[in-house]
Amino acid sequence: MSRRENSARRRLSVALFVVAAFFLALRFVRIEADFPAGITRSGMLYTDEGWYANAAIRHQLDGRRHLEGDFNPIVNMPIGQLIQAGVFKVFGMSLAVARTSAAAFCVLLILGTYHLASRWSDGLTASWVALLLSSSYFLFAYSRLAILEIVMLSLVVAALALASSFGNRRHLAVASGSGLVLALAVLTKSTALFALPALLYLLSLRTGRTREKAWLAAAGGLLCVGVVTAYNLLASHFYPTDFSYFREVNLDSRLVTNPVRAARNIFGAIKHAQVVAPIAYPLALVGGALLLTVSKRFRDSPLVRLSLLWLTAYFAMLGLVSYHPPRYFLPLIVPTALLFGAALATIYQRLDRRPAIALTAVLLISIVSFNGHKVLSYMLDPKYSFVGMAREVAREIRGDQSDEPVILIGNFADTISLETGLRSINSSLGPGDLEWKLEHYRPGYYITLGNEPTVEETLDRRYRRQKVSEWNVFGNYHRGRKVTLFKLISDEPT
Repeated sequence: MSRRENSARRRLSVALFVVAAFFLALRFVRIEADFPAGITRSGMLYTDEGWYANAAIRHQLDGRRHLEGDFNPIVNMPIGQLIQAGVFKVFGMSLAVARTSAAAFCVLLILGTYHLASRWSDGLTASWVALLLSSSYFLFAYSRLAILEIVMLSLVVAALALASSFGNRRHLAVASGSGLVLALAVLTKSTALFALPALLYLLSLRTGRTREKAWLAAAGGLLCVGVVTAYNLLASHFYPTDFSYFREVNLDSRLVTNPVRAARNIFGAIKHAQVVAPIAYPLALVGGALLLTVSKRFRDSPLVRLSLLWLTAYFAMLGLVSYHPPRYFLPLIVPTALLFGAALATIYQRLDRRPAIALTAVLLISIVSFNGHKVLSYMLDPKYSFVGMAREVAREIRGDQSDEPVILIGNFADTISLETGLRSINSSLGPGDLEWKLEHYRPGYYITLGNEPTVEETLDRRYRRQKVSEWNVFGNYHRGRKVTLFKLISDEPT
């Protein structure tokens, strides 16, 4: 390649990275805005930001991380909550602060993927990958929510990037460090275990000697598994009830053991994964499959093998669970971008210069324009229904004169607490039943999306529910239900 061509590629790489940086920065703007409509029908928009930060919220309010009888996911998944607790201590607690930390982890995710791509390809391909990820509407939307998937995924990429770093030096330190980082990812969200085969593969590439390959893979893999196992043994010993309850709700009730059903799940996941990148995903799969048959260079590329190993392991994991909300497909966006970038680079090298430039330009412009239009349309017309509702709930409750802090109960009360600082307990989740919670915590208000007959029946045995107000939130996307706040009036002497 001539010096002139090298210079042109460097300038193009810089230009692509500048556009990527624009989308990276944009995700921090108006971060309190509602999640975009039409991506998910799951109720997680109401619940998950509070559920998986509730220990950090409690610690910020009164110094406790564990609340007896309530939902305590920190026992099984501590890392995300510890990170949030540290962020709240420095910057204060609010929905905006929690979401900003998630957006920051997304930036680390994209930079880590850029590093990974540049290590096993060239700077231009890495810039393509960074642009695809940063402009992705799907990733953009979810990176503005304080959910564990973004933190977990960034730690997975950090582990893989570390395993690919430092050239031929510090092999044992790199293997140990990358294994430890992957363990942190697993303790953020257990699905990160899918990345263990990819980590072992990258560690094996650090040396050409078979015995050293085995030692490095063993060092990284055993450290990861050992740390996770040791933590789980301690957690199950000190908090057996919470530990068992979480596993029952999130693993045992969703685990698929029938091979036929698991195979159906995998094929369904391959089909539905198009949600992560409607254009790039099918092109990456089809183009990658064709190039695997005609290009030895493509087949031998560590970046391609890493992407295929990642996709295979994650689809296999999806086959084992019965629940596939859209956010579960987030981890597929990284190998999709890597595979697409590697395919584009291979085509660029195989074609003559002008057709290669034209094809590359058409594909990138189409994908970035498609996603960019959706991102900008969303950012130009933000809604703030959830944060507005939460603040009105806080005003209603704080206007109620009481000698002690009033507790809000509800399935998504923790998310209200994250924004407002109200004390909260979960009405539906936790090892303690609702009667026990009502007796021990005596909540003063109940917030709901309605259609909770068991909860309402239990509340009505102890309280009179007085409707305070109702709100249209997220366009009432979840089965058309409004958010309703009730005051709980007890006739019993306190």
